Amino acid sequence: MSNQVAIVIDCGSTNITVLAVDPTGKIIAGASRPNEALPQPSSPQGWMIWDLEALFGRISACCQELMPKLTKAEVKAVTVDTWGADGAPVRADGSLTYPVICWQDSRTEGLAASMGDRIPTWDLFQETGYQVIPFNSLLRLIWLRENAPQALEDADCFMMTPGLLSYLLCGERSMDPTAGGTMMAMDLGARDWSPRMLGLAGLDASFFPRWTEPGAVIGKVHAAGAAATGLPVGTPVIAAGHDTQFAAVGCG
Repeated sequence: MSNQVAIVIDCGSTNITVLAVDPTGKIIAGASRPNEALPQPSSPQGWMIWDLEALFGRISACCQELMPKLTKAEVKAVTVDTWGADGAPVRADGSLTYPVICWQDSRTEGLAASMGDRIPTWDLFQETGYQVIPFNSLLRLIWLRENAPQALEDADCFMMTPGLLSYLLCGERSMDPTAGGTMMAMDLGARDWSPRMLGLAGLDASFFPRWTEPGAVIGKVHAAGAAATGLPVGTPVIAAGHDTQFAAVGCG
């Protein structure tokens, strides 16, 4: 067994897998749990959410199963990749003001159909690189502004799912461009937030955490993260991002 490993948390829509990978890319050990979205309680049919506490609980269970297999290895880093488009508004204390709306959710279908009334869809595509699809994050933000505005007013920031899970490990907020790029809210030419797109939801760039490039350190595993997962306190938490983009790199 290699003396050094990185812990890779792959949070998928149907399975969560946690792997220990050595510097050559060899998988040393792993653990997995099934995963699923849930209907939003007391809400119309078709409204689907991710239970963030349950997600992190499954990740923690995988880590707790994995760590005893690594008694001869030094954990040098941990990183999280997961799906795009989904995120949630967050208070200053880290609690959510609204659940994480799942990409399988149907509540923004009507908004997607009428998006061309707000902005020419060709202009939108040229700026963001995205066609209008109901699960686009920008549509969720517009929906919150129009249907649950207090969730945005009470929030200190908005984080995507990789940032939410990394926050639970280290207590530091982050937004990586691969996840941000799935929101239909970035000017891809400028590689930064689009004031025009965010303005559709009554927001600006100050509502989002600092950019953290993939491979950069977000923070270090804190005591609560270590207690939940079994990861060593002080382990660097490294930004990864959107799973599809990382899978494409891996297959290239």
